[in-house]
Amino acid sequence: MDYLTRFHNLARLHFSFGRIAETIDGAIHLKSENEHLPAGTPLPNHLLPTYRLVQSALVLTVVQYARPFSNNKNSEGSNFSFPSKATKSLKSKHQKIIDLRNKAIAHTDGGFQKKLEGIEIRIENSGPNANTIGYRWEENYLSLPEIDLPEYRALVGYVHDKVIREKMLGVASEMGLEPGF
Repeated sequence: MDYLTRFHNLARLHFSFGRIAETIDGAIHLKSENEHLPAGTPLPNHLLPTYRLVQSALVLTVVQYARPFSNNKNSEGSNFSFPSKATKSLKSKHQKIIDLRNKAIAHTDGGFQKKLEGIEIRIENSGPNANTIGYRWEENYLSLPEIDLPEYRALVGYVHDKVIREKMLGVASEMGLEPGF
C-alpha cells in the first residue's frame, strides 16, 4: 500500500474516532439530564426519538471503535493493534469494548439486545393507559453493558490523540513531510 493511501486511511480513522468521542459526549450529557428519574418512569413521548437515536448511535460507536482492531482485510486499519505500551487499565477497557462488539454482532436477540437498547417496553394493564405500549426510563438507558461511558470516552481519546495520530506522523515522516497537526 502506498504512503498516500496509508495516510488517507489513517486520516479517515482519525476523523471517525473524533465522531465516536462526540457521540459518547452527547450520550453522557443527555443521560446526566435524566439521572434524577427513578427506574420505571415513563419516558416523555416527544423525547423518545432522541433517546432511541442516541442509544443506537452509542451502540454503533462500539462497532466503529473495534473495526480497525479486527483482522478483517477490508478494515481501514488492517494490521492495527492496540499498543503494548498502554497501561493495563487501558488494555482492559479496550478488550471490554472489543468483547462487547463481538457480543453485539453475534447476539442480536434476547436479553443481550435488551441490555443494548437500555429501555424496557411494557404493556400497561391498568389505569388511563391500559392496553397501550409504553417506554420507561431504566437506569442503564443511554449506556453500554459493563462499560463506564466516561472511561470509554477516555479510551477513545487515547486512541484518537495518541495511537492514530502517532501512526499518521510516522507515515508523514516516511513521505518526507513535516505535518502541521
